Amino acid sequence: MPWHAKWPFPWISWGARYRAREEFAQALNAYRKAADADPGNARHPVSVGNMLVALGRVDEAVKQFQTAIALDPHRQEAHLNLG
Repeated sequence: MPWHAKWPFPWISWGARYRAREEFAQALNAYRKAADADPGNARHPVSVGNMLVALGRVDEAVKQFQTAIALDPHRQEAHLNLG
């Protein structure tokens, strides 16, 4: 397993870069890799959910926000994104 597969920070950085360029599919891929590397962190499902919303995949995004809340009930961005 390469080092980056176990470490979420490079993927977070790439996701932010792609997001800033509005390359949402690439950002989604990077954020999913961050989530795979650090599955217990509620930040990652929120990032994945945000990219799914940007891609118009709202039903999938809702599941990600719910996952974030299950991991961290105090994750405000997930609550706000659900309305």
